[in-house]
Amino acid sequence: MAYRAVQQRIVRATNHVSGSDVVYVENPKVACSNMKWALVGAFCPENSGRISNIHDRRETMFISDYRGAVRTLIDPSSQIFSIVRHPRNRFISAYFDKMHKGRDESVWKIIAAALNLEVDKIHDPKTILDRIYSHSPQDLDSHIAKQITNIFFGHINFSNIYHLEELTPDATHIKVGSCSLELINRQSQSTEARIDRSLFDDEALEMIDVVYSDDYAAFGYDPKEPKPVRDIATPDKSSMLLDFLASDTPIQFLLDFFADGPRKLSYLETGAIIDIISKRDVWHLMPHHLIDFIIARNAILQGDNAERFSSRFSGFPQA
Repeated sequence: MAYRAVQQRIVRATNHVSGSDVVYVENPKVACSNMKWALVGAFCPENSGRISNIHDRRETMFISDYRGAVRTLIDPSSQIFSIVRHPRNRFISAYFDKMHKGRDESVWKIIAAALNLEVDKIHDPKTILDRIYSHSPQDLDSHIAKQITNIFFGHINFSNIYHLEELTPDATHIKVGSCSLELINRQSQSTEARIDRSLFDDEALEMIDVVYSDDYAAFGYDPKEPKPVRDIATPDKSSMLLDFLASDTPIQFLLDFFADGPRKLSYLETGAIIDIISKRDVWHLMPHHLIDFIIARNAILQGDNAERFSSRFSGFPQA
């Protein structure tokens, strides 16, 4: 993923009203509208009557500045939360809302272009899942991307990550750190009326399980159980992504970060670094073995020339 794409994802995902300490990290197809309305009601209720599109930042006054979003996410006083959903239910909802009859054409065009699918056709779930499986996860539209990618799991210190299944229909509030947000204007899942589960046979459901296996592992879900069966996992490594993106001297940051040699990197970390060192005249500042390592690691993560790079750089850390 390009550095710019990481920036754009962070801004789109970060929902925060200036002056408050509550931050909602967006995860599409998982009660996004409800959570945004809750933020508006709590921290800028004067805007409620003027909002026609809760996803339009010009109307909601949610933060839209990249630097501001990063600073908010790394502020230790921020109370950050997000919500996740069973991968099967989330994909099925996304399919009928964004990819089937009556779909949101603006989103579908983005998805179709990314997956190289004919935009004027209705494609069956297995065709789409097969394309998703073959694409780099960070390049996908957020409605079909992994939830761990959408919420920057492992890169953000959350106060709370809720399972959607824990929010009962009669729930009136959601607790975020020391704050309790009132769930106003709570919307039912309008997509449910259009869902035809007969399109998802056992093979299609198993494809969902494979494509989103990381979400199952991270968020404690089991394919055949409707509710989570385990607690949310603890990320297995600390992340440098937000500190790197917030740095005014990113090259010196990298030199310090890699001072003791190669280190494990995630997709997001690798993508951000690659873009910085490829778009700036900084090659002379970087030790050659670190440049080679970063480029090779990116190639293997992306599946490009993996065999060639693996033979040249055998033994460097794997994610």
